[in-house]
Amino acid sequence: MGAALTKVDRETPPKLAYGTAGFRCDATQLVIAMERVGMLAALRSRDRDGLKIGVMVTASHNPHKDNGVKIVDPTGAMLAQAWEGKAEKVACCPESQLLETLARVAEGEAASASVVIGRDTRAHSRALSRRVKAGAEALGARVEDVGVVTTPQLHHCVRAANGFSGEIAKGPLYGYADALVDAFESLLRTAPGRTGRPDSTVVVDCAGGVGAFGVHQLRRRLEERGLASVLSLRAANGVREAPLNDCCGAEHVQKQRLPPKNLSRRDLGVPNLRGCSLDGDADRLVYWFHGRAAFEIVDGDKIASLLAVFIASELAAAQPLIGTPSLGVVQTAYANGAAAAFLRERSVEVAFAKTGVKYVHHAAEAFDVGVYFEANGHGTVLVKEALRERLAQLDREPGTGGRARLAVSRLHAVARLANQAVGDALADLLLVEAVLCLQEKSIADWGALYGELPSRQLKQRVASRALLEPNATETRLVAPAALQAKVDALAASFKSGRAFVRPSGTEDVVRVYAEASTRR
Repeated sequence: MGAALTKVDRETPPKLAYGTAGFRCDATQLVIAMERVGMLAALRSRDRDGLKIGVMVTASHNPHKDNGVKIVDPTGAMLAQAWEGKAEKVACCPESQLLETLARVAEGEAASASVVIGRDTRAHSRALSRRVKAGAEALGARVEDVGVVTTPQLHHCVRAANGFSGEIAKGPLYGYADALVDAFESLLRTAPGRTGRPDSTVVVDCAGGVGAFGVHQLRRRLEERGLASVLSLRAANGVREAPLNDCCGAEHVQKQRLPPKNLSRRDLGVPNLRGCSLDGDADRLVYWFHGRAAFEIVDGDKIASLLAVFIASELAAAQPLIGTPSLGVVQTAYANGAAAAFLRERSVEVAFAKTGVKYVHHAAEAFDVGVYFEANGHGTVLVKEALRERLAQLDREPGTGGRARLAVSRLHAVARLANQAVGDALADLLLVEAVLCLQEKSIADWGALYGELPSRQLKQRVASRALLEPNATETRLVAPAALQAKVDALAASFKSGRAFVRPSGTEDVVRVYAEASTRR
């Protein structure tokens, strides 16, 4: 790999597009981009008055041969969309035009710059992260390398280092694991009685990736605090126990509807044993269990439904103290229609956003409490800062008990536990487990919240995807109108029928989705 990383033509760098996942492709194509992302991160830091900017080297759920890099803004959020085009210009320009290009994209005038770098467990990630470091230091930035971390941990480090976490960050990785377990324990303390569970063990398929380290950190802290009787985490498919993302992990389980490999018959055959799968950088989470008849999956739609209904109940109970904050669940067009129907029947608002985490996250920010999870398990619960501060203030105040105050304590714990910057599989795991415990639900109960509508997806190559114009949420076509009318007519001919057509964002392909009450 080292030799491959040095064979690059600096006058004709690979043409890369910066999207939700940052730059992502075969690792050998990223040498120049990594150095220049380091430079861009230094410029972004100066633009943000010298605050720390994060750079994460990972390709998430992609095969091991791939790698990628994404930039994290000071609040822990994804890179501002206005800078995505700048990233492409800097990464793809000829070496002879680099200084000129950097000068054009530079905006800030801060005297100092600071960059935080993390990486996943891929064999080439260390070498590529060193190139990020070299690029950042070439423009005078101070660099902090936090080593091998999950993507959400890197986001947390940046957010905490810049003072946006709301709490004093102490310990390794700015107190990441301790902060999660603190909030988890606070939520459990609101249970009316004993919180021990006969089914406390959760098998965590770590996709052969960095999430295994995070699981071990959480398990150790749960044991130290005497919480193993409530939640005992058992990592499977850790680093070097399975090839990264190969027949294991959230992408495999959710897309293939198959169990992860390397799990024993005991793991797959125990009724009500809860299992879950992370992806390669631990920002996705899907659950699974062995039902009476088959292997069953609890995906992101049902994670959102479980959490949203719980939060709605607590918001209603807390109304005498906090009024009526808005709550909404944001979905993409690919969310199963049964999930939206389930939520609406319980008076939870459902909104739609264009496919892509950055669009869903932005739409969720419109609510006081915004819940979003894609079906693949990427998501979180966002709580507006003003509401977080109000909950914290009320939770600190002495006072008598009562349902409203109990609800405030629960909502405050949820706001502390849910990652406020990005989808975080480990935080989501603890949040789900706490809610299941408080509601005394088994995973089978959770899986039976609603029956999913049968659905199918396919893609069709076309001469030009530009002929199809979707609406803002990609749920309908604006043009050609005649095609949308035919889609509507076909969907209306089936009970609970729904279908949409949308052009691919990267190739001349049309994607088609359809669902109805029966598969035929």
